[in-house]
Amino acid sequence: MYREKIIKGVIAMVSEHFNLMVNIGYLSTNMNPEYHTFCTPVSEGFYLIEAHPNFLKSCTEEELVRVISHEVVHVKQFELEEISEKAWKHQELGGELDYWFAPWEVEARGYEQAFVALWNQKWEEWV
Repeated sequence: MYREKIIKGVIAMVSEHFNLMVNIGYLSTNMNPEYHTFCTPVSEGFYLIEAHPNFLKSCTEEELVRVISHEVVHVKQFELEEISEKAWKHQELGGELDYWFAPWEVEARGYEQAFVALWNQKWEEWV
């Protein structure tokens, strides 16, 4: 329950920062355990953040804030058409090197610590 509040709060925080007017759901799924979380565009204005249950059980609050904010940055990128679903899927097929240097991943990783710092200062506003 506590982690669910954090996830909802982080989604609200990052959405507010980027002024996103979308619906973002989340669920725990047995996806590839190599990934902690994954963002999927479901339909226009609706996105789903999937999290691996093992990660949810073992992560720290900071790790949870970091990865959920990372995925909401991807929502912003989809909404502002900074990334296409085709480019997203091509990245998956391109291998590890493509992942680390893909512009949308560089941007999302760049925002992670900023959102962790914001969360640590004002988390009461979002939970």
